[in-house]
Amino acid sequence: MRQDIRRLAPVSAFFALSGFAHGSWTPRLPGIVEQIGADVGILGITLTGSSIGMIIAASLAGRLCMAFGARRMLAASTLLVCLTLPLLGSVTTVVAFGIALVVLGLGIGLLDVAMNVAAAAMEQRLDRPVMSIFHAALPIGGVLASLAAALAAGLKISPQAHLLVVGVVGLAATLTALRAIPKDLTGQPKQDEAGRTGRAPFRLPALWLLAGVALCSVIAEGTAGKWSALFLVGDRGVSEGAAALAYTVFAASMMVARLFGEQVRNRWSAARILVCTSVVGAFGLLSAVLVPSALVSYLGFALAGVGLAYAFPVALAMAGKAGRDNGGDGAREIGFVTTVAYCGSFAGSPLVGGIAQVSSLAVAFVVVGLLAALIGPLGASAQAVLGKKKQPEPTAR
Repeated sequence: MRQDIRRLAPVSAFFALSGFAHGSWTPRLPGIVEQIGADVGILGITLTGSSIGMIIAASLAGRLCMAFGARRMLAASTLLVCLTLPLLGSVTTVVAFGIALVVLGLGIGLLDVAMNVAAAAMEQRLDRPVMSIFHAALPIGGVLASLAAALAAGLKISPQAHLLVVGVVGLAATLTALRAIPKDLTGQPKQDEAGRTGRAPFRLPALWLLAGVALCSVIAEGTAGKWSALFLVGDRGVSEGAAALAYTVFAASMMVARLFGEQVRNRWSAARILVCTSVVGAFGLLSAVLVPSALVSYLGFALAGVGLAYAFPVALAMAGKAGRDNGGDGAREIGFVTTVAYCGSFAGSPLVGGIAQVSSLAVAFVVVGLLAALIGPLGASAQAVLGKKKQPEPTAR
């Protein structure tokens, strides 16, 4: 057990940073919105800034990891994220907020691909399905951050002071973890005689299906994370401090589910995991907004966390494996799936904001719940395509 912790902890720290960063600023969104004076329609457009940055970074991150190594990319992205977080709390205009989100998105996009490349390499090295365990660190970071955010909001601490402390703590913790990551964790991709590293990711049909799984998952996770507090304040009448706990409930349930990811993946196929959990996730999101009770809303977000826990890590683990089968190290394939998924973040915020503007946040959550239900069919289709590819060629007689 202790040996497992020593092996997994350094890479897990960067997953925790990603969750810590997200869980720190999104619960403070009501305070930031008041500070910059934006309505839900404008806010939905502004929130695409982080998605724009993430899409740009993720589209380049796979190649950067291949060229410079995931370890260096982890260092660069950590620095960028932790320096940008305090800016989010100090902005006073919508434009400045949008620019800060773009920069933050660049850092998080690079971080997410680099840490998943490192995690896929560690999974291959250990020959164990531990990707979900790494991803459990995301909600762990999110839980700690959202609890701190709820406390800060309850104590009337400004977003600026709160996020400055978050940036300093995050930078110190992850730079310490960086020193423990093996320098040889990710190797060079295999090349043929012409110097090629396998088929381009966009030519692999299974990767498009896996990207669809990740895209639906990101939209659903982003909606629960970014809009749950605003929903509870506006539709359920709870205080800002209590509303911030919605993300805590969502992230905590996701964390617990992912900690059992290795056992689940050892017993169930990837397709069965995605089909069953997508039903749970969709039901959780729908019940959170359709039943007029704050308590049921919290329970619904908890179910959504369980239901969405495995979609993204399972999709990336499958993408990394497909990349290695394709003659590479999985970096390009993980980068491709992540880039498409971040398009979900780009589309998700204006989708939710636009629907909320013309109807309500409850209706927006219903639409997102239906998207979460698509994760199962997409994942099953991807598994079927990859399964066909694995079948051996008939032996000539």
